[in-house]
Amino acid sequence: QNLTRKGKRKRGLNRSLLDSCLGEIRQKLEYKSAAVHKLDKFYPSSKLCNVCGHKNQLLKLSDRQWSCIICTTQHDRDINAAKNILNKWLEDNPIYIFWGEAIRPRIIQAPPIYLWWDSLLVRGNPVEARSFQ
Repeated sequence: QNLTRKGKRKRGLNRSLLDSCLGEIRQKLEYKSAAVHKLDKFYPSSKLCNVCGHKNQLLKLSDRQWSCIICTTQHDRDINAAKNILNKWLEDNPIYIFWGEAIRPRIIQAPPIYLWWDSLLVRGNPVEARSFQ
């Protein structure tokens, strides 16, 4: 997320972010990883329901838990935002596994799946290859 210096200066916890080395962290990520993907700073990651995609316009920053009015799913704000960011990345970058089928999951509820050349690894343990639905 690209935050402006003025936006980070506001108050409270945001002031302490000025002391941290966010630029250095980003620089190390860009140096050590194959690709770094940045979201638009106005992407509503915590306001979107990761199940149905409904945008909750009434959500305030103080609301840590919320329920979607469309599908009635209960959300923790931070976990929901992380799932939405991952889903956005998966939409933009489909993963092709070794038999060539694209996987584009809408809802991420399982542990992360790391794809390897001939086998699937879930948390480092080999698993039989099967279709994902």
